[in-house]
Amino acid sequence: MKISIGTNAGKRATGSGMDVGAAAVVLKEVGFDGVDFSMCEYPQTQEWLASEAAYDRIVSDMQSVLDAGLELSQCHLPYEYGVPITCAADYMNYFMPIYKNCLRACGAVGCPIAVIHLYNEPDADATFEANVALLRELLPVLHENNVVLAIENCYAYSATAPVQYFGCNVTTADEIMRYVETFNDPHIAVCLDVGHAAVTRNNPIKMVHRFGKHLVCLHIHSTAKQDNHNIPGTNPAWLERVKWEDFSAALSEVGFTGTYNLEVGFYNLPPLVGEAYLRFAAAVARAYADITDL
Repeated sequence: MKISIGTNAGKRATGSGMDVGAAAVVLKEVGFDGVDFSMCEYPQTQEWLASEAAYDRIVSDMQSVLDAGLELSQCHLPYEYGVPITCAADYMNYFMPIYKNCLRACGAVGCPIAVIHLYNEPDADATFEANVALLRELLPVLHENNVVLAIENCYAYSATAPVQYFGCNVTTADEIMRYVETFNDPHIAVCLDVGHAAVTRNNPIKMVHRFGKHLVCLHIHSTAKQDNHNIPGTNPAWLERVKWEDFSAALSEVGFTGTYNLEVGFYNLPPLVGEAYLRFAAAVARAYADITDL
């Protein structure tokens, strides 16, 4: 199995700022095969993300990854972080032009998978209906650009609640699979975020088996009671929530064909330290990925 990592981690660890190409050169050198291309570090406004300027910049940055000898394993679409969304109509009006523009960029360069955070609200039926409408409108764009949209399991968060991380109606395997089974289209699939599963007390190994052939990509990171984004297996044993060898075995059992993709390293490190961190991350990812090939 090939290994990949988020471009945002690469940029921060190497001090590359917004230079995706420079980060990609280092990621290739330390041992990664591909990247999870983050669209979440551009100006997060609809005016820019839905513009031709954004399309041109994303295509150019994606091409710089390919020029460095890395694959575009997957990408992460912009998501609702700091955006004033109060209802499903707000979400649709704000994100639909962004998603369509970003998916068009994926199609231009050949990025095969785009990860999405779906809309959520406390009412489960309203959440489902809103997301079905969203996916139905996006489906022709996915077909036209030959992109698979991978629905990520997410969570709700409250710093003051007794349980800080909890479900948001797009959290469990059954909630995610309801969309996959409704559309029954290969362009609608699943991204499993292992850390999100762990902090919401869902078993990621059981989720792998529930998703089966519909699981096309991963966000892999260790958590220690919070959504920490640590390298898998690096937490103290009494805090580790995932049996990582068993997780790799589960991927093998369901015939997973994607990359062992790390979502780690959200640190601004000095370049020499950052490169050492990335080498370690690549070595750990490679070791766990190799288990799936046994």
